Amino acid sequence: MTPFLFFFACLFSGTLLPVPEDATLLAAGVAIVDLPSFLGMYLAGLLGLLGRDGGFFMAGKAAGEGLFRIPWVVRIFGQERIDEARERVNAWGSKAIVGARLAFGMRSAAFLVAGAVGVPVRTFLFWDVLALSIWVPLALVLGAIVREPVLAGMEWVQEHPLLLVSLGLILAAAWLTSEMARRAEQADEVVA
Repeated sequence: MTPFLFFFACLFSGTLLPVPEDATLLAAGVAIVDLPSFLGMYLAGLLGLLGRDGGFFMAGKAAGEGLFRIPWVVRIFGQERIDEARERVNAWGSKAIVGARLAFGMRSAAFLVAGAVGVPVRTFLFWDVLALSIWVPLALVLGAIVREPVLAGMEWVQEHPLLLVSLGLILAAAWLTSEMARRAEQADEVVA
């Protein structure tokens, strides 16, 4: 993966790409082979994620408090996550931006809320760059540390594709069975 591609992977992670930023950062860490590639990935990741975070923040800023009444926004993020992010931003102030960086599944909602409740752009940028300056290299180094086991696992998967497909089918069947049981239970409750 080149830094150029990594920049766009980070920019669109969790939005146009259905892959969380954590997985993107770890995968880039696995691809790192030397210090220059680390520095390139670090800069690309930081700028890509800053662009993505800033996009959510500015969307929140543009929508203002009306954001919390838009049905599709509530449907995408969930009222519970929006309320939690709003509570954190109101309680912690702009430091909630750093907290959101560490909370899986809360980042986008927190950045939207931070913009909507009026956190100043300069304050948002300061805290987001600070958090990214810690988070991006940490995730890249973690990916580099697990590089050998990941590559060995990928090699094993290539050697045993039928086993992997079988496992996937078993997991899909288990999920489908539990989903059917849950829906049948809900239907029984409605009838009763």
